[in-house]
Amino acid sequence: WYGLRLFSVDGTQFKTHDTQALAEHLHDVAFGPSSTGEVNYAKKLAMSVPADSLTIFDRCYLSAELMLNWQRQHGSSHWMTPVKSNTKYEVVEQLDKEGRDFIVEMKVSGHARKQDPSLPEKWRARLVLYPEKTQPNHIKGVLTSLADKQYET
Repeated sequence: WYGLRLFSVDGTQFKTHDTQALAEHLHDVAFGPSSTGEVNYAKKLAMSVPADSLTIFDRCYLSAELMLNWQRQHGSSHWMTPVKSNTKYEVVEQLDKEGRDFIVEMKVSGHARKQDPSLPEKWRARLVLYPEKTQPNHIKGVLTSLADKQYET
């Protein structure tokens, strides 16, 4: 898609034997106890993300620390995740006439900045809203690092 390799990250639960052969077979996968959050496993995958890629995340992965560091891997390691209606952001720029495509700015939490002091106080992303509002208080669009005009909606 637009010259980018496509990947996805999502969590699941299943029981399996913990063997070296299985770990080698499932390369570029991160797993462990359910008590460890999915975002922590996703962070382990950031080192293997290739340049010129787009990784689609489930909405529970919306984290400034994860997304910014994912993008920092190559500068061309992009991400996309659904945004819920309660996500807080400020519109910085409107990119279309219909009012569905924006550059937005969000605050990075103090907790995230303690974990990674290199994070900025605020971060920007592109927000593309779905044209129909069929699910109130649910997913209303996607946030993405694909802010360049070549990725127009």
